[in-house]
Amino acid sequence: MKKIYFFGVMLWAFCNVAPAATPAISPALQSASVTTTSFTFSATLLTPLLKGESVKMDYGNGLKAMHCVEQACTLALTASKNLLSAESVDYTIGVYDVKKNVQGEVQTGTFSLSAMTITPDTLTQTPVSAMRVLAAVVKFTASLTAPLTKNDSVKIDYGKGLKIMTCSGKTCVLSSNVLPVQTTANYTIGLYKGSVRQYDTLSGSYHPASAPPPVTPSSYSKISNTGAVLEDSATQGLGEAEWACTKDNQTGLIWEIKNTDKGLHNNIATYSWYDATVQGSAAKGKINGGVCYESRCDTESYKNAVNAAKHCGAENWRLPTRNELMRLIYCSDGNYSTLSSATGYVCTNGNVVTSPTINTTYFPHITQNYWVWTSTQDTISRSYALLVDFKVGYVDDYTKISANHVFLVHR
Repeated sequence: MKKIYFFGVMLWAFCNVAPAATPAISPALQSASVTTTSFTFSATLLTPLLKGESVKMDYGNGLKAMHCVEQACTLALTASKNLLSAESVDYTIGVYDVKKNVQGEVQTGTFSLSAMTITPDTLTQTPVSAMRVLAAVVKFTASLTAPLTKNDSVKIDYGKGLKIMTCSGKTCVLSSNVLPVQTTANYTIGLYKGSVRQYDTLSGSYHPASAPPPVTPSSYSKISNTGAVLEDSATQGLGEAEWACTKDNQTGLIWEIKNTDKGLHNNIATYSWYDATVQGSAAKGKINGGVCYESRCDTESYKNAVNAAKHCGAENWRLPTRNELMRLIYCSDGNYSTLSSATGYVCTNGNVVTSPTINTTYFPHITQNYWVWTSTQDTISRSYALLVDFKVGYVDDYTKISANHVFLVHR
């Protein structure tokens, strides 16, 4: 009986040994994909809207009002399956008055969300100068070979630093509407244990924004002292049939040009920035802070003097906006940048382009180091305003009490 008991104990012990644990399968990255779930159509106006005007776009769903801040207008697009799959979608953009009557020419063309492209019929004599399709919300998806284990995480850098993706089972996702401001951006996805990356990464590229249309130099016409259009052979002077202003044929804006006379339009005259209608003493700028002829040397006094003289037959001369003055920049190498902030280089290679960065055939007597005021005020410091540095094709901000040059404009 003892031997039988001993054998039974041995049998019981053998049968109750815990089986060996199955090794956990370590997760690994398998694949990644990017999808855009919503888009924004962006358009830049050539000139500011007048009171009561609005910008509207039609891309097959009837006229939709665009949201405009100064001269930048956007419209969120409903990304239906048909819109996403269409090779091209027709659109129109126009400026409308309060009675819904279109003002001037309408911009027409096609766009594709799948290819992130815009093909305008023409930009000449239309209300906009540039258009882009922007990816409003992008969704990144990563697939794993196995679910995450303890202390594991999946992180992505899509141009905004490392972000943790949300994982369920073997799928990890992250959606964002805070995207880099560029045509093409890269992303990298990695598997992390704590802060240490494990194994290889998955990487690729995506398109936060479409490329803007190529910048082409404006075509110009010479305008006489009385406002008449002249032959291109006309020479500058004070006579009624002599050249005194230049018209941008794309925007319809007419610009004063400078001369070397010691008079109102002298090319080396400078002016402090001043606007009596602006609230706050520092924000108004400075009266008579430059060196000039035949007027007080500030932008408001100069504007009033030119209007009183009915220069080129007009009495509605004013300071140009930032966007208007930027259009005069000419980059000799043909490389232009689309600014993502108020200031920056319009000429991509500003340090190597020919100075001054303006068409000197139609804007004569401009020296290399030529800073020109705009009417656009700095949004951070109200004692500053924006100007264009025509030496390198750069938009900058500067204190209003400083003395710089002026190009007045009218339509």
